[in-house]
Amino acid sequence: MKMLRYLYIFSFGILLSINIDASGEESNALHWSFLPIQRADLKDVDANPIDMFLAERLQENKIVPNPQSDPISLIRRVAIILTGLPPDSERVDSFVTDYNDNAISAYEKLVNELLESKKFGERWAQHWLDIIRWAETNGSESNLYRKMSWIYRDYVIRSLNEDLPYDQFVRDQLAGDLFGKGDATGFLVAGSHVPAATVGQIPESIRQARADRLDEIIQTVSSSLLGLTMNCARCHDHKFDPITIEDYYA
Repeated sequence: MKMLRYLYIFSFGILLSINIDASGEESNALHWSFLPIQRADLKDVDANPIDMFLAERLQENKIVPNPQSDPISLIRRVAIILTGLPPDSERVDSFVTDYNDNAISAYEKLVNELLESKKFGERWAQHWLDIIRWAETNGSESNLYRKMSWIYRDYVIRSLNEDLPYDQFVRDQLAGDLFGKGDATGFLVAGSHVPAATVGQIPESIRQARADRLDEIIQTVSSSLLGLTMNCARCHDHKFDPITIEDYYA
C-alpha cells in the first residue's frame, strides 16, 4: 500500500516538472507532448472532425483518397479490426442487403453489433496487454509459469466489454487494493521480473530482486500511462525526457 502511494507521488512529481529540462533550467523548445492540449478550429462544424483533418492533410500532400469500399470489403475490414475475426457468410449477405437499402444505417448497426460482442474485448485487450508486457510466465532464467495471470487478463477484457471509463480503469490498476479491485492490480507486476523467492538467501541478491521489481513497476506505469521511459533514469539522467536520476530515486 505504501509503495502505491510513493508511486502516485513519484508519477505526479514527474508530470509537474515536465517543463524543466535535465539541467534544471527551463526548456525553450518543449516537445509537443508536453504542451497543453489545444482544441483545433473546425472549418465545417457539421463534418466529422477526423474526416476533416484527414481530408486537409491529403489535400496538403496532393494525395487522392481511395474510392469508397464495396460492402463486402467493408464488413470484413470492420470485423477484423474490432474483433480480430472475419464475418461468416450469412452476416456478410445480411449486411450487403442492408447496405444496399441504407448504407449509413447498415454501417452503424454493424459497428454497434461488433462493439457489443465479447470478441471485441478479447481483441482490444491484447493491445493493452502488449503495452504493459503482460505474460503468463515471469521471464528471466527460471521463467516460472504464473498460474493466476489470467485474473488480470480477464479483468482487462471485462473492462473493455463493460465500457469502463478510462479514469476508473487506471485507478483500479494503480490502487485496486484500496477500491476493492484486487484483480486489477496485476497491472503492476504484469511484466518480467525475478521473484524474490528464486534468488536464494544472499542479502544482496534479495535487495537486487526487489529493486528490479520496483523498476519494472515504474517502467510499466511510466511507459503505458505517461508515455515516458523513466527507467532510463535509473542509471543516469534521461538523455531526452526531462527526468533526472535524482527524480528517479526521490
